[in-house]
Amino acid sequence: MRSRSWCWLVIVLAQSAFADGWYATRVVSYTAGTGAAAGHRNPQSALGEPARMTGMSGSIETITPFQPAYMPDQIVSIGAGGSLVVELGTPATDDPGHRFGIDLIVYGNAFFSDMGYPAGVPGYCAGEGGLVDVSGDGVNWTNVPGVVVDGPMPTMAWIDAGPYDRVPGSVPSDFLRAMNPAIKASDLVALEYADVITAYDGSAGGAGVDLASVGLTIARFVRFRHPLGATGSPEIDAVAVVPPTPSRFDLDGSGRVDFGDIAFLLMSMGDTGGPCDVDDSQLVDFGDIAILLMEMN
Repeated sequence: MRSRSWCWLVIVLAQSAFADGWYATRVVSYTAGTGAAAGHRNPQSALGEPARMTGMSGSIETITPFQPAYMPDQIVSIGAGGSLVVELGTPATDDPGHRFGIDLIVYGNAFFSDMGYPAGVPGYCAGEGGLVDVSGDGVNWTNVPGVVVDGPMPTMAWIDAGPYDRVPGSVPSDFLRAMNPAIKASDLVALEYADVITAYDGSAGGAGVDLASVGLTIARFVRFRHPLGATGSPEIDAVAVVPPTPSRFDLDGSGRVDFGDIAFLLMSMGDTGGPCDVDDSQLVDFGDIAILLMEMN
């Protein structure tokens, strides 16, 4: 009889392996527009999760709402008339069960001015705008009104780091946790840094996209662009897919109930209880397989 700890181990390993799938994994196209920052024109920089630390050796900084990512391998600059199209590792889906209904989160490199330096008291939010479009097929695009590439909320990579720390904190923020969209940058002006952390509530900030707001149920591609004649050049760090509402039947943490979960359950056949005992019979057996088959999507 296998130990139930085996099931927990494979679940943890699967969740870790699948983590990159919640971000953009492929550059479809990139055109650097007028004013795109020299040295920041590598579109691959927008793939994967947002950065938590920035700077060069000897001048490393934690990423906070006052210290944004700025290294060439962390952000890509768009420029006026420019655009970047990326494909998501797993499609974003409209899910009313998502926190605040947010299905997708865009991370730029905006930052707050500091009204009480070095205390970390937000003033104005310095961002360069840019438009965000979403598509299910990469051909037909829908603009997301009110959401910008490079703007509120600035990224907060650590919950327990100070506004200008140079060493990582011990409690990372959750890049896949949406921030309350009702909180605006103006609501944070003049707050003490501890209150700013409270407002972020464990999230890393960014700009949230609710697919229902643009009439889409699924998005596989995201396009970032800056209109011709616009000033400045937005920078993009990453785009994150909010995982589906957790299901107790998603044993491998993939966001779906499929044959991968069946495989994990088979490796735990005969265990007494544990997370693979989905029918709570205190025995992992064919009854659990039957339930997973009914829940598959």
